Amino acid sequence: MTQQESLDEIDPTSFGPDLIIITGMSGAGRTEAMHTFEDIGYFCIDNLPPSLLMNLVSLAGLNTGTLRKLAVVCDLRAKEFFPELTAELAKLKEMGLSYTMLFLDSSDEELLNRFKASRRRHPLCDNGMTIVAGIRRERQLLAECKQIADYVLDTSTERPQDMREKLRSLFTDQSAQEGLGVSVYSFGFKHGAPTDADIVIDVRFLPNPFYERETDPAYTVFVCSLADMQGETWGMNCYDYVDAICRHGMRGILDIALIHRNAPSSPMATGVFPALTDYSDARYATRGRRLNQVSHVVVNEELVDKVKKLGVQPMVRDLVDEQRPTWHDRGKLARALQEVLTACHSQQR
Repeated sequence: MTQQESLDEIDPTSFGPDLIIITGMSGAGRTEAMHTFEDIGYFCIDNLPPSLLMNLVSLAGLNTGTLRKLAVVCDLRAKEFFPELTAELAKLKEMGLSYTMLFLDSSDEELLNRFKASRRRHPLCDNGMTIVAGIRRERQLLAECKQIADYVLDTSTERPQDMREKLRSLFTDQSAQEGLGVSVYSFGFKHGAPTDADIVIDVRFLPNPFYERETDPAYTVFVCSLADMQGETWGMNCYDYVDAICRHGMRGILDIALIHRNAPSSPMATGVFPALTDYSDARYATRGRRLNQVSHVVVNEELVDKVKKLGVQPMVRDLVDEQRPTWHDRGKLARALQEVLTACHSQQR
């Protein structure tokens, strides 16, 4: 490829060189370029004195055919060692080792803005020299490197992402998607969600692929709600509740639906009533009166038959607290669950 060839004429499928030397203006994006080369598999070294280039080539095995790809940043931070770069490049050519030099440039105005934003000192700003003077001095000292560079990339108007894409088009046939690393692992919510995850997917609604009904004696029981709630389950009957559970991952897993008998003797349970009432019991008095309205979940023989067709065994029992129609009576519920356990043990025998 010819010197400073247009990026539009680069073949993106060509493989990158074994040795890339990154140089250019301070603040033009050398560090970002080095990170890009690390992502595509290069071994990268920042701020390498040019006199150590030959030692690095021998260490990486480029002169023995091992082909460990290298990307090194050589710039004026090396100060008195930097002028040796031209001589070291000549030695590489004498040994028959090919390399590619990438020069990163940017306008003086943009470099000044970047230094002011980062609050970092320019490497040539010694003895009270201003940033503008340091940029001009650096441009003079790097003029020869820019002339011999294989590629000159002006990053004045480039976003870091744009520069990475251009470097990928130059030095690898691998797309950014192909180089993306994805780690997928499971965890338990009881230990907390992983702090390093970018995306957390709750898959508890999916059937367990390791669950074997033949070898697992466990039974799954759903206790139907006594009352619906505005904006959530308003108007749902007992069948609707069981059907919703089945459709959200429990089909074929849910064994028994424990359903309350229809409206208890309290007249409040036959219509719409407050979700909580100011009961005389001091345990509930502190909760106050809510404006949300609920209604009793309807149960009848037709709905129970529809539950059976879902493959779920319904058990209809008196479960409602007479004084608090939206609550299960703890004693009644305990007796019903004991009956479920007894039935399950009988089936196992």
